[in-house]
Amino acid sequence: MQDNGLKWLHKSSVVVDGYNPGLLEPISRSMARGSLNHLNFFGCDIWQAYEVSYLMPSGCPKIATLTFKLDAHSDNVVESKSLKLYLNSLNNHMFKDEEAFYKTITCDLRPILGESFSLEVTYPPFAPIINTLPLADWNCLDTLSHQGIEIPTVPDQNVLNVIDDAQVSEKLYTMLFRANCLVTNQPDWATVMIEYEGSTWDKSALMAYLISYRNHQGFHEQCVDRIYSDITDMLNPKALFIQANFMRRGGIDITPVRTNKEDFEFISGRDWRQ
Repeated sequence: MQDNGLKWLHKSSVVVDGYNPGLLEPISRSMARGSLNHLNFFGCDIWQAYEVSYLMPSGCPKIATLTFKLDAHSDNVVESKSLKLYLNSLNNHMFKDEEAFYKTITCDLRPILGESFSLEVTYPPFAPIINTLPLADWNCLDTLSHQGIEIPTVPDQNVLNVIDDAQVSEKLYTMLFRANCLVTNQPDWATVMIEYEGSTWDKSALMAYLISYRNHQGFHEQCVDRIYSDITDMLNPKALFIQANFMRRGGIDITPVRTNKEDFEFISGRDWRQ
């Protein structure tokens, strides 16, 4: 068969042949945190996997979705492509019941994620309506005039600045955030939500800072760790909450949350692009 100029048509990929927990790969959080000044945050990472299936004793497939909640200070995260391959390895594996499926995944992930994660498995019928992110009372940075904004070629916390000592409480978001996967260099898009209390920030500078991640290579969690640390370093807010809803890639989306509030609440709902 001729390729007809289709460059990637015949490129091979990893073939998963049967259940294989050995596919899972840990990534230490300490790998990217050594250079950060502020790690005294609370938070979590929400992982949602949508392409999940296994076989029932009859041989008929069963589909599900998975939701992981992982403490932001766990020693490791699981590398997302390895998780995707692992989930694929379950597709033709037979489980006697739903409990056996749940226990298998929990036992396979526990050595990597420790005790600080929870797992929820959802089966059809799924919720008919999935709420979008409740952004009606949040201010969109994307509507700011971009004229005159100098965007660094790499993330630089020094562009961030306070413009007024007047104390405010603001909810801000952007849908323009993009970084690149540390492993594959594929683009990762996100809606980043930032709520703070404290002195008034220069929002154009904040926008330039967030856009500067456009060619930065880093995992989702690493990017949000750094944003939290840089903002804390330069803007010193009394209260700070950051949630980044990353777009689904490979059937998995990841939403890190970082905050200095111990009693924080994850903002449920999905970006419309998810």
